[in-house]
Amino acid sequence: ALSLVLALAVFLVGCAGGTAIIPPTHPADSEAEEYSVYTALIEGKFQLDKVQLVVIEDHTSCLVTSGGMSEQLDTIRKNLVLDASTVQDYGARNAQSQPLKNQFNLPVKTVLISDQETQELLKSRDGWNEFYARYPNSPGRMMLSKVGFNSRMDEALVYMGNQSWSLAGAGYYVLLTKQKGVWTIKSSTMVWIS
Repeated sequence: ALSLVLALAVFLVGCAGGTAIIPPTHPADSEAEEYSVYTALIEGKFQLDKVQLVVIEDHTSCLVTSGGMSEQLDTIRKNLVLDASTVQDYGARNAQSQPLKNQFNLPVKTVLISDQETQELLKSRDGWNEFYARYPNSPGRMMLSKVGFNSRMDEALVYMGNQSWSLAGAGYYVLLTKQKGVWTIKSSTMVWIS
């Protein structure tokens, strides 16, 4: 039993930079809620009527800065007004990169891309041209974190990054709220731009 507790503690430290965070428990349908948040986020940030394809990394992005997860959580707390349980859950759920499923309910086709494929496509000088030859009419390559929820499951925090050319991209922390069963973007803060 002690080894199981130690293994769990090591797992939770992961990207968290040495700070173990205990995740709150959620209903069994939290995965469905997570994909509802992703869908609302992507629809809210992109004009999907102008694209035919959304390309998303197949694993969540941790966006670890040199200060680790604690610095990341401090940035979130300073720039967004949100429930403490949302920040705690975000930190716990993003302790390690996790696979995403193609369960996005978008009005356009969605493709998951591996890190290996991304690196192969973008390793040459013409990498972005090769990317768009393979994935035409897309807004580039999107990165998503796991979604952190508050204890009532009506507030959500997620990181979203998108790179469309070598020097054209940005990353955001986005706060969404759920009212009358619908997730909408409440606010966001940019954390990088290229």
